[in-house]
Amino acid sequence: MKLWINGQEFDYADNLTLLEVLQQFAAKAPFAIMINQEFIAQSQYSTQALHEGDQIEVFSAIQGG
Repeated sequence: MKLWINGQEFDYADNLTLLEVLQQFAAKAPFAIMINQEFIAQSQYSTQALHEGDQIEVFSAIQGG
């Protein structure tokens, strides 16, 4: 299945959850996730199904000053 993560296209096996994709993507906490412009609660990562063409945005915290 093709997914878009932060504007880049990736191929993943079918029937993966969001958590499985994040583990393969090597996302580092803390971060927030949007799928198709909707924020997803962290408690839903392990059950959130993904579909062909989903657009996932991973937002990491940035410190500065």
